[in-house]
This record gives sequence, structure tokens and C-alpha cells, in this order.
Amino acid sequence: MDRFAETIFAKLRVAVALPLLAAGCANMDTYRADYPEPNDRLDHVLALYKLNLEDGKECHDILRPRSETGDCARLLSELDRLVMEFPSHGRILLANAVLSYEAGRKEVAQAMLDRLLAQGGSQPEAAILRARIALEQGNVSGAVHLLERQTMLAPGNLELRSALASAYYASGDYARARNLLLTAGMDAHEPWEHAYHLGLLAEAEEDWQGACEHYRQALRHRADFVPARARIIGLTRYAPCAAP
Repeated sequence: MDRFAETIFAKLRVAVALPLLAAGCANMDTYRADYPEPNDRLDHVLALYKLNLEDGKECHDILRPRSETGDCARLLSELDRLVMEFPSHGRILLANAVLSYEAGRKEVAQAMLDRLLAQGGSQPEAAILRARIALEQGNVSGAVHLLERQTMLAPGNLELRSALASAYYASGDYARARNLLLTAGMDAHEPWEHAYHLGLLAEAEEDWQGACEHYRQALRHRADFVPARARIIGLTRYAPCAAP
């Protein structure tokens, strides 16, 4: 998977994981009875998942004994139950998709995202993750078409534009990828990543000096941006490309 999509997915996970309500570790059966509202129950599950992240655990890295706060399989089971009870609930479908993807349940994630996208309208987070899965499956044209439709529905969404640029990049359509990255506002949106992405395009076109300059610009914005520094090292065989 190229760096464009890696960046988008990282942002997607944060977007889903951060807006949580404080929640305790009460027994889930009791919690269901006391809080029947689906958003409350979802917030509880996501809060427990956030505790796992803070402890350095992931849903594919379960090291502690079985417990409500430490067993990601149990949290995923609860999310599956929520989907059964509320099959059209957008937040539940998206959360299930994101956590399932991280846990390696890509078929489940794809099913959740397809169900959410079938509801119509603008679904930027779902489209970005669904496009990533399509790219991993080698379905580049499917990713492009999905992201083009969603970008038309939300033309001001910079995340969608970055994801579409990623899909164009994967398809070899460097001109369209560059045009998207050079549209108004994109350079101010995490400028180190913007410069890095332009560097990838320049490198793909064998413009070694241009790639060097973009990577150096990325490091001027963020000195600890490891991907740009690594690309500079890799380009030294083609052109003088010392990091600033």
C-alpha cells in the first residue's frame, strides 16, 4: 500500500477513536440494560478500545488475560451485536468496519462499508477505507470510481482529495494526481505530507532533482518526518540530495 493511503487510514482511525465519552468497565450486559440508546453503547465500546490503545494493545495484539478492557475479540463481538440490532446505524457500521479492518477481518470491514455506502450521500470516511481495501485487492479502477463519486459529493473534503490522488497515483495517472494535490488549500493541509506526496510523483516520473526538493521541503516543515528522510537516502544514487 502506498504512503497516500497509509496516511489517510491513520487519520481515519483517529477520527473514529478520539470522540469518546468517558466510560467505566461495567459488565456489558448491565450496560446494555442501563443504556439502550445505540450511540451510548457504541461510545462505551470505543472507550474501552481506546483504553487498549493507551496501553499499547491492538485488536490483533491481545496479550492480557481475558477481560472486558483487554479482550478485543469481545469488543468486536459487541460491535457485531450492535450491527445486528441497528443494521442501518452509520456510526456503528463505520466503527465496526474500522476495528474489523485493524483486526484482520477485512471481509467483515468490506461488508460494513458497502452497506454504509449503499445508504447514499456523502460518506467520506467509509469511501476512503473502502478504496484502500479495493487497492489492496488490486481493484484500482474501483477505488478511483468510488473516490471520484464521493469527491463530487463533497468537493471541499481534503481527505477525499488526497485519497483520490492516491488512487490516481496507483493507476499511473500522475497528471491527475498532481492536479489534485495542487488545488487550492491542499498545500496548507499537513504541508509535510503534501510535499512528500509531490516528491513521490516526481520520483515516479524520474525527476530526481524535483523529488529531492519536495522531500527537503517536507523535512523543513517537519524535521522528524522519517519517510521523507528515507526517500532522500534512497535517491543519493541518482542525484545529490542531502537532507537540510
